[in-house]
Amino acid sequence: MKAAAQLVESARELRADKHTITYPILFCYRHGLEMAMKWTLTVYGRFADVEEYDKDHRLDKLWRSVRKLIIECGGGIDPDGAVNAVEGVVLEFHKLDRTSFSFRYAITKEGAAVELPNFAIDLENIRDVMEGVNNFFSGLDGMLDHNTRSGYFDEP
Repeated sequence: MKAAAQLVESARELRADKHTITYPILFCYRHGLEMAMKWTLTVYGRFADVEEYDKDHRLDKLWRSVRKLIIECGGGIDPDGAVNAVEGVVLEFHKLDRTSFSFRYAITKEGAAVELPNFAIDLENIRDVMEGVNNFFSGLDGMLDHNTRSGYFDEP
């Protein structure tokens, strides 16, 4: 997430580079999302019976497991607020890059051209949104750490 934010700053300062680093920025943010979810599941998944999850690059499947963890271990967190907002971001990244190839390669494993979005991308807005998402995962870690250390999940 931090690398992507620094690339956005570079694109802002050096306007000529903006088009050449847009997709590396998107890849870094997508990768940051994937790593945040996998780390959360690795550390806390056992408290919600999601120790086993698909360790592929499907953000939608990872998010379903993270959402289950949030609901079961979140101490009554309201999923209609920040959880749904982050879900929207995760699913949008999944829609743009379902298998973690679109922002890295020009062709698929099968040799077909990767279809990229045909619209303008506001990098500074994406940076701001992703900073919020990063803050969400940081806060989620703190909440889950607190809740799982409370003793509630200890074996009798």
